[in-house]
This record gives sequence, structure tokens and C-alpha cells, in this order.
Amino acid sequence: MSAVVFVSVNQSYEAGMTATALARVAHAAWPLTLANGKRMERLVAAFEGHALMAWPILDVYLSEETYVTTGGDRPRIAFALGTPEPVRPEWQNIPTLRRGVAYDANR
Repeated sequence: MSAVVFVSVNQSYEAGMTATALARVAHAAWPLTLANGKRMERLVAAFEGHALMAWPILDVYLSEETYVTTGGDRPRIAFALGTPEPVRPEWQNIPTLRRGVAYDANR
């Protein structure tokens, strides 16, 4: 089991994208805290409810983008991703994404 973050690429995915291009659109600007991001071990890019590709997470950092909360603006996070790896069967069941992202510490 590993901690997995699922991210939506619905707005930026194009059929035939290379793994490098997909990593570029999947890695950044997620509305999670840095602490939660650092708990994640894998990132899975999802398109229309289907897992497309997965990567090990090498590092997590604050991006320059923010998102609005009732408590004010918060920084978004980004992931430094490793080499793509096969999508595991347990990652095919994409959880409900909120603001394009969800995480599961038990996959």
C-alpha cells in the first residue's frame, strides 16, 4: 500500500500526449497543503474517471499559484515526478475529486 494523490487532467489532456507532456500538466498547481502533499508517494493522472499514468513522487513544493478559501488565499503545491510506472489495478477506481484532486493514504 502507498499514499496516492489522484489529479484530473480533464482540461488539458490530449489524445496521444507523451508521458513527458502528461507529467507537465499533471504535476502542478494542486489545492493541497504542503504537509498532505509530502505524505503522498505516487501521483495518478486521471481523465474522465480513468487512470492514464502514474509516477513516483520525488519531492513536493509550493507553486506560485494560489487558491481561494474562506480563510483567504492559500498556495497551491506541485510535485516533482519520477519515471512513469504502470497504473496498478487498485488505482483504476478513481475517488471523487474535489477541485480536481483527491488523495488516499491507503492504496
